[in-house]
Amino acid sequence: MATDFESIRNYTKASRSVIADLKEDQLQGMIKLYALQRKKVNAARACERLQHLAVIKQTLPVLENLIDAAGNFEVALDLI
Repeated sequence: MATDFESIRNYTKASRSVIADLKEDQLQGMIKLYALQRKKVNAARACERLQHLAVIKQTLPVLENLIDAAGNFEVALDLI
């Protein structure tokens, strides 16, 4: 009878150890997943900002032409 209790006690200790190891592995996996998700979000933000910069670069010549045209318009008004 005492050996039965001893074997049960050893089994429960081993089970607790295995469960603790599993929980630790699961937590480490969750931490890795979170880090990967953060990298993905940061990469998406960087890509979005690069797209906005590309649009701004394309509009710069148009803005320069508008500024030049406005300056010429002021000169024309001064001549009148």
